[in-house]
Amino acid sequence: MTARLFLLSILGLATSLLAKPTVIASNYPLAFFTEEIGGDLVEIVTLYPEDSDPAFWKPKDEDIQKLQQADLLVFNGAKYERWTNKVSLDEDKIVDTSFTFRNRFIEEKDGELHSHGAQGEHRHYNTAFTTWLAPSNAATQARAILDGLVELLPEHKEQLSENELTLRKSLLKLSSQLSEKLEPYRNKTIVTSHPVYQYLAQNNSLNKVNALHWEPDMKLAKEDLDELKSHAPVALFIWEAEPSAENKKLIAPLVEKQIVFSPLATKPEEGDFLSVMEKQIEAID
Repeated sequence: MTARLFLLSILGLATSLLAKPTVIASNYPLAFFTEEIGGDLVEIVTLYPEDSDPAFWKPKDEDIQKLQQADLLVFNGAKYERWTNKVSLDEDKIVDTSFTFRNRFIEEKDGELHSHGAQGEHRHYNTAFTTWLAPSNAATQARAILDGLVELLPEHKEQLSENELTLRKSLLKLSSQLSEKLEPYRNKTIVTSHPVYQYLAQNNSLNKVNALHWEPDMKLAKEDLDELKSHAPVALFIWEAEPSAENKKLIAPLVEKQIVFSPLATKPEEGDFLSVMEKQIEAID
């Protein structure tokens, strides 16, 4: 081997050793938790388009290749990543973050066919999957991510554990704040614009939560308002995104209070998971 080839070989080995492990997360909350725990030790990737709901994303051929080449795959579980049934992946690389509380999954009847903007028609499936909207669930999911990262980077276990502890404390603080804010609504009727708040309700003992299939900017028809009236009296209406001014005005006489509480499946335009969640909780009175 010539001196030049030997040097190139050494440089290639050094580059390989310095390369960060690649972690692919299936939605924004999981990517955020992974970043908070792994920091600069890992390269965090999401594959879904930023303007789409990750729950209804399906990988293309090039995405499948990236999934197969990644060092770790951080999944939500609870049937969130339904496409995995048709993709061959190394199970040893998969972190199913909700596996340990699978006995508390919420099963519901098939939802009606509806659409999310340009994403086309779909229905919500039997297993509710927005587990992270109960911050205590999110803390459990973060712990599962820690376990996966420690297995991947055992030499950094102490640092990873410290980062996870900081994150867990923040998530459990949110859980406590959310419980306090929702306590007055536990036996009052709550209506949500979409069926994604099941675990938030479960975690906070909310007994009268009814879900519609509204888009925040859709044109509300008389039958939509009649459906809302059928749940009267409505103490709290939860929009999943900022509604149009017209919709906000139309339902104002029918509800005592309306708020926006984003599920945060995708990265917010400002802030991060913790700061936006805290802001949303503060808006509940």
